[in-house]
Amino acid sequence: MGAALATVNTQSLSRIEERLIDAMDGDAAAYMYVIAAQRAPKDTEAERGLRSAAIQVALRGATEVPLSIMRLCASALYEATEVAARARRSAVGDIAVAVTLLRAAIEGARLTIDANLGALTDAGYIKTVREEFGTLAERAENAAAETERLLRVR
Repeated sequence: MGAALATVNTQSLSRIEERLIDAMDGDAAAYMYVIAAQRAPKDTEAERGLRSAAIQVALRGATEVPLSIMRLCASALYEATEVAARARRSAVGDIAVAVTLLRAAIEGARLTIDANLGALTDAGYIKTVREEFGTLAERAENAAAETERLLRVR
């Protein structure tokens, strides 16, 4: 039973890692779309309208990527509680570093989301994203705190 559970955690964490790597590529692409939209022509009223709409679409995409990063990091921190509960003493430091890095990734994603939301105009979307990232941040912090508690017990 223990080996089966360890395999499930390893597989789950591997999937999270793969998705985080994809998200990093997606973040770079989303940023390029924002830059391209900002460089769009703005000489006429029509061009300004199209440019503004393109920026809003690009910023929304550039918000969704770090939001997905927050989701993945929160999931990884949840998995970390399972890992910490069974960890050998020799792995405590590695797990603690992983928790620190996941927290940093969540904070970086939150800062990016905040910056993007400041330039978006869709109040409903802004509210929804703020609520979700608040929930994700709380969930992640609770999992991180539990993981650290479990590691101290070891």
